[in-house]
Amino acid sequence: MKCPKCSYNQKVKFGLTCGSCKYKFAFNPKEKPYLSDGKFNAILRKASADGSQYFTLNQLYFAYCRFMAKKTKSLLGCSTVAMVISIILAGIYLATDAGVAFGFGVFSGFVALVTFLAWLSSRKPHLKTAEDFKKGALQRWEKLRGPLEKLVREPRLHQPPDNGQFSDLYDYGVSRLLIVQHDILVDLFVLNRWHVAQQALVIAESGYPTYLRDLAKEALARQPDLPIFLLHDASPEGLGMMGRVQRDPRLPVKGHPIVDMGLFEADAQKIKKLGPAGAQGRTPVDAMPFGMMAAGASAAVLGGFAFSEILAQQSGASSAASMGGASFDFG
Repeated sequence: MKCPKCSYNQKVKFGLTCGSCKYKFAFNPKEKPYLSDGKFNAILRKASADGSQYFTLNQLYFAYCRFMAKKTKSLLGCSTVAMVISIILAGIYLATDAGVAFGFGVFSGFVALVTFLAWLSSRKPHLKTAEDFKKGALQRWEKLRGPLEKLVREPRLHQPPDNGQFSDLYDYGVSRLLIVQHDILVDLFVLNRWHVAQQALVIAESGYPTYLRDLAKEALARQPDLPIFLLHDASPEGLGMMGRVQRDPRLPVKGHPIVDMGLFEADAQKIKKLGPAGAQGRTPVDAMPFGMMAAGASAAVLGGFAFSEILAQQSGASSAASMGGASFDFG
């Protein structure tokens, strides 16, 4: 285990306290969930864009899933290389009757088999759901390191702020309305200040937060052409969001242009490296890193595109594309 604090190479058999700087390791890499402190730090950096963005538990969990997918891809690559070497050496042995080639060929074949079996055993994340990740890894980490500052755990904008933290919600003109399926996504967009850059009012389908819903009603009544954008999961509930919003008596949306830029399962399946879908064909929209969500949402509200169209275009690129300064690389 490499110590994240001083880089000392600590052997597991000597315990979970660094022999050099006394750093306390949260994970034993030889025990489930087979993570190390360094790997958890790497996952955390991906989810938070190196600490610059707020993120949800789903975003942290799917960063973990993508990390595991890269690990298994490397194992499969090693197995393939070892198998090719084995075949070449076997050919040399058959052609020349060289005992050394035979010995190395058998050894390479053995390496290929062991590596392939390791790949089979680790193709899926050991922690199967976001809740499993929370209990099996996140809580263990936070017990030693303290709460993650950028993790958005639950909606917290229930009351108008009295400390000026979100005073900018009232300072800009509203050019568009973004309605999200889940309350926590309001906090995610607001805390990352996407709403300011896009002059957007962000509320949840539930009406959360109430004081912003009232502002939304005023804006809709004052601007008959105010565009409305919907952002939802790839799920049966997400699919029905358009109809629910149109029937909701709390917001006067009739006559306003509505763009459903939400994620659909057929589109999610096409997006490379998105990570595993949830149970029963559900993919939460915050399976994507926030940088990708923000860039896609920005392009959608400015161009009137469906979110899935933008993601599908980016997924075909061989290297990370950039839009609005945010990378679409999932790695």
